[in-house]
Amino acid sequence: MNSAVAASHDPWLLVKTLKDSAPLDAQIGSPALQMPEELCEPLFGDPDPKADFEAWGGEENLPPLKTYALLDAACHPALPDILDTSDLNHKCLFTGKALEELGEAAPWLVELEPDHSLTRKLMTTDTAPGGLWEKQLGIFLRSRVDMNSLWKHLRRFTRLRDETGKWYFFRYWSPPICTRLMAMGNHPDVAPLVSAMFPSGTEALSMVVTAPRQAAMLSRAPGTVAPRRGTRVILTPEIRAILRQIRREQEFDDISVVAHRHSAPQTGLTLDESLSELEHLRHKVFEMGFWRRDHIAKICCWELILGPNFISEYANGAIRSILMGAEAAHYAIQDIEKFLDAQAEAQREGLQHIRGDAAHGDTDIWTEI
Repeated sequence: MNSAVAASHDPWLLVKTLKDSAPLDAQIGSPALQMPEELCEPLFGDPDPKADFEAWGGEENLPPLKTYALLDAACHPALPDILDTSDLNHKCLFTGKALEELGEAAPWLVELEPDHSLTRKLMTTDTAPGGLWEKQLGIFLRSRVDMNSLWKHLRRFTRLRDETGKWYFFRYWSPPICTRLMAMGNHPDVAPLVSAMFPSGTEALSMVVTAPRQAAMLSRAPGTVAPRRGTRVILTPEIRAILRQIRREQEFDDISVVAHRHSAPQTGLTLDESLSELEHLRHKVFEMGFWRRDHIAKICCWELILGPNFISEYANGAIRSILMGAEAAHYAIQDIEKFLDAQAEAQREGLQHIRGDAAHGDTDIWTEI
C-alpha cells in the first residue's frame, strides 16, 4: 500500500499487501460466491491459532477468531436499517446525544458471518442489486475478543484532542484517506497514534483495508513495542500535515482516473497503464502551484495524449517555457491551450495544403512523406 511518507525505523506494524481482488458481480447463471477468493483467508481464515495460545493460557481457552466490520452510515444512510434487519450483532460507536444527532452518519460495528447476505453485499459491485463494494463503507477487523470489548476499545479513538486540547472527530475507519494513515503506522510521527489502536495480548486485533487497486492487512508484529509519546493519544500537527498530503495524493489519483476515461479512446491505454504514466506528475503539479481539479485533469490528459514528459519535452520545451513565464496557474493553462490550439490549426492548414498539392498532381510531396 502506497504511503505519503516512508517509514524511517524498524517496523512494529506488519503491512501485508493482499492480492488485487475484483468485487463480485451479479453472479447470474453461475455458482454464487460470498466474497472474492483473495479475501476468504484474510477475512475468515485462522491460519496460525498457535500464535495466540500463550496469551490466552493454552489452546483450551482460545476463543474463535471473529470477523467484524466497522461501517460508516455517512456513506450509506440506509445502513442502520440494513443492520437492524440483518439479525447480526451490531452496535453504534456513538452513544447518548451524539447517537441521537449523528446516528444516521455514524460508525457502526457489526459482527459478520461468512455465509450472511450482508457479507456478500459488502463484497459485491454496486452495479449488482444491493452491492456495496464501491461505497467504501469502512474496514474489517479480526479479533478473538467479544463485540463489547472491541466496541469499548474502538470508541477511544473516535474523538481526539490536538496539542492545544481542541477536540476533533477522527474517522479512522474511512477509506482511503484515514486507512492510508493507518497503513503508515511505522512512520515515527504516526506510530504513537496508530500503535494505540493495535493492542497486544488477548486484545490483539488485525485490520483489513480494502480500496480500489489496493488492499492490505495490518497487524502488530509479535513482541514489538511501538514508540509512544506520553499517555495521551493526540492528533499532532505532524499527523495533520501527513493527512493533508494523503488527501492531495488521493485527489490526484482520483483525477487520474477521470483523465484516463477521457483520453483512453485516443491512447488505447489500460487504466493501470495510464495511472503508471501519470504517477511521476503527482508531486510535480502541486509544486508548480496547480490545485484546481479541472487544471490538473487537463495536464493529466495532455500527458497521456501528447506525452511522455509533456511538461518538460513537448514542442522542444515550449510548455516548460510557458509554465516558467506564467504569473498564475490559470494563466498557464490558458496559454498552453492557446499554444496547442495554434499547433492544431497549423497542422490542419498543412494537411489542407498537402491535399491541395496532391489534387493538382504534385506527387513530390507524397514522396517526401
